[in-house]
Amino acid sequence: MVSRAPFAPLVTRLEKPVLVDPDLRFAMPTAIDETMARRLLDARARDRFARPADLDHSAFFEKPVLVHLPVWRANVHAEGFHIGISTVSIPSAKNRHVPLPVPTGGTDNRDVVVVTSARRFFSYEVSPFIVVPQDKLVPLAHATLDGLVAEPDVPKELAEQECAHRVRAAMRPANAIYARAEADVRSIALVHVPLWVMRYRYDGEAVPGLAEEFHVIIDGTWGRVLSEKHPSRFRSVLAKAKRLFA
Repeated sequence: MVSRAPFAPLVTRLEKPVLVDPDLRFAMPTAIDETMARRLLDARARDRFARPADLDHSAFFEKPVLVHLPVWRANVHAEGFHIGISTVSIPSAKNRHVPLPVPTGGTDNRDVVVVTSARRFFSYEVSPFIVVPQDKLVPLAHATLDGLVAEPDVPKELAEQECAHRVRAAMRPANAIYARAEADVRSIALVHVPLWVMRYRYDGEAVPGLAEEFHVIIDGTWGRVLSEKHPSRFRSVLAKAKRLFA
């Protein structure tokens, strides 16, 4: 029988959380309540076609947990220039095509929003998929954070360096023979983003050995899936076929 032991804590207490200016601290609103979250999470975990037929009998589900995960949201202005070489084919005699090198490149100016995790350790990597619109931000002093609140441990200065580095890297094409890019963080804010997390253990016919732990994580503002892991779809369908023809 699958273990019903408690799951590992999603959020652990920090001995020395990073201190952030209160004027830079915001939260995203939690628009998905527990009832709706359970419905969305269950629908994703119990998909009839993709999930094992014995899921209800061979899995132990944790109650959905609301976690407010801190992320750094930076407005970055970047300017760059690059030179590269591409090729075009020109027709020649005997229906042959000769490659002709053509210079490419030019200037690139952009303003982008970069979101990076403000928590060094969280069990699931979700920050690349989090969307934090400016018009949704609520000052933390005016927000109510129910559930678990994860405090930040990534300093603002380190987050600014990371955000600028990401933008500079994105502005350097792989085929460039020369590239230059400068990125400047114009503003940055620490934002607590609501996540609904549901974990479950399963040891049925769709796993090869011991019980494994799976999960679904949705955005608590819109209900979008940010991360998920489930038993193998291939093994699940194969097990159902075996049941059908047994």
